[in-house]
Amino acid sequence: MPLNEGAVNEIMQFCANGIESTNPHGDLFTLAAYAACIERLRGNQPGIAKRAPINRALRQSLHVASGVAQFIANRYEDGVRDNNNLDKIEDGLVQAIRKIAMVVSSASGGILPWKPDTTYNPLPHIVWGSDNMIYVAEQPSGPGTAAGPQDPTTTTGYWLTLGKYISGGSGGGGQIFPGKIDFLANRYDELPPGYYACYGARYALATPQGQVLQSLPPTLRSTLKITITAAGINVPQMIVSGKGYFVRAVDGITRLPGSIEQDAARAITITGDVSGTLGSVIMTGAATGSFSATRVGALYADGSYPAAAQNVSLNGSITLSQENVGTENRPINIGMTPVIYLGV
Repeated sequence: MPLNEGAVNEIMQFCANGIESTNPHGDLFTLAAYAACIERLRGNQPGIAKRAPINRALRQSLHVASGVAQFIANRYEDGVRDNNNLDKIEDGLVQAIRKIAMVVSSASGGILPWKPDTTYNPLPHIVWGSDNMIYVAEQPSGPGTAAGPQDPTTTTGYWLTLGKYISGGSGGGGQIFPGKIDFLANRYDELPPGYYACYGARYALATPQGQVLQSLPPTLRSTLKITITAAGINVPQMIVSGKGYFVRAVDGITRLPGSIEQDAARAITITGDVSGTLGSVIMTGAATGSFSATRVGALYADGSYPAAAQNVSLNGSITLSQENVGTENRPINIGMTPVIYLGV
């Protein structure tokens, strides 16, 4: 990316307008000539200096140095100056890496919740706090340090705030946080980093997945039926007998999140007039649509057979095309993989 407006980078490119040729005394050797020349392989040789290979070496070195300096300058307020201060270069590089660490860590699933029993060191450690903000360690903290645990949400000087925990990811581009349930078109073994299929798998408590699951609020763990056993801690199970749940909004009062309703069907009753005499009972009107009628045999205790007795039944699938007849009542739907985001 170009140098930001106001950013300072005094480490400049060299021989940017040099003309390439195979002439050793020209501006620049071509890359092929430079690759084959003895000076590149063994350094400067006795005799008349050759301008072209020296310029090529300097241009390549300064090209990389200026690029790194521009990377720092775009992310470091003091910029990069040609003042022979290596400490400032190092400090600027660290600050620049810290500022992009959230993006790198999120893409690789490396952000874990802050925990008081963990020791953190500058630069490598990035955490998300209880306020849903991302922090990077500026000074050592935790039980293995003199400072002891330093909660990033309540202390200063130990953590650099990077911003809210937001990721574009594959989950729709909205805010993503550990414990979020979503539905993705990816297959269960092709999920993006940080996502896990809600198939009830258990993880050891010491694993990154186990640590994140344990850090979720107790009410959320209860809602998602996340439990700890001797086998570890589980991700939610959202598949029953090969089928997934339909999601329904609740008010949180008469029905709580996470409550499961079993299969049910609305009660359907049929009322019809019958007429006839002993030995002859018929349904008034013909059986049509979802109704069907069949003759029945011995209807009375004395063994007499009615002439027109009918058994009327209801089968709603009769009015459907046969390819839509199934073993369950369901609306039109599309299959997705239920997932939970853990970020690790």
